[in-house]
Amino acid sequence: HSLLELFCDSTSVRESVENSAASKGGIVAKQRIIMSRMDSVDDELTSFFGSLEISQSPDDIITNMNRENITVRDLASMDRNDLYGFGVKTFKDANRILERARSHKKLVKQGSWSQEERRPQLVRQESRDYGRAGNLKMRLMDVRPGVRDVFAAQLDGNVEGVPNWEQFGEKLLNMDTVTLRQFKSSASPTKAILNKEIGDDPSATLEDAFEALKAIGRNDVVSLVLEKLDSRNSSMSREGSEDRTSPPNHPSTLLVDQRLHRTEPCTDRDTGVTAQQNVCFDPALEQRMQTITAQSTLPPKQSSLEKKVHRHDSFDQTTGIAMYYPC
Repeated sequence: HSLLELFCDSTSVRESVENSAASKGGIVAKQRIIMSRMDSVDDELTSFFGSLEISQSPDDIITNMNRENITVRDLASMDRNDLYGFGVKTFKDANRILERARSHKKLVKQGSWSQEERRPQLVRQESRDYGRAGNLKMRLMDVRPGVRDVFAAQLDGNVEGVPNWEQFGEKLLNMDTVTLRQFKSSASPTKAILNKEIGDDPSATLEDAFEALKAIGRNDVVSLVLEKLDSRNSSMSREGSEDRTSPPNHPSTLLVDQRLHRTEPCTDRDTGVTAQQNVCFDPALEQRMQTITAQSTLPPKQSSLEKKVHRHDSFDQTTGIAMYYPC
């Protein structure tokens, strides 16, 4: 073969490489795998984009994706910003590509990603079974350090009786790489509202997401997460310094579905103003406090449980911190 023929015919190139390096069997096998993979990726992408109606020629997109050996299965775990980086120019085209890739169920298999296939980026897989409460299971897979593996978040539905809020909030606050785009990647009404409130700002943080949740009236979500974390942290800080026989004086042991809310007149300690406030209490705990108080010679105000029974909420709109103190 002449050099020109060799470079014009990819099959000849492959045969030439194999023949010239026949004595290096391992290298030949590796090269054959690489070449066959490049061929199959090219064919797969060409076939995929050939069946799509988009406003631009897919040739440049396919070329750019071939440089990084992107497969259609990889496409299913990308977002619009990833596609823009490969040359997709319009929002509509990007959405069409993502919808088609994700609709191929045989290409997106839950849990089938091997360690070698995990790309250095956040890969989200949305569960097809959202359930009655609008659950979203977000799987975070990243080869970079600092990103946790898996957490499940319930952004819609009834907040009462959801026991995993503490775990959800703790993992969110511990993940320094969480951005708003990852936080609101939910196929639910919450996603649509958060998109409208903040859009796709890549620099938005978890605090921005909390602010958006407050703006759309989901203070219950924010305050429950913060209250759970605050309760846990306060309990940990007092551990060891408190008499083990005395009941805990912090509501960290109260589950969400055990706590009730009622409106009671409450006098502010600083201003002296009395107003109707939202008070959280626990009936079983209230009965327990009355029993302990009756048996004790101490005045009722000295009871360590009093703080736990009558409390009202003060949500700071500026800092986003929920304050709880006894009436």
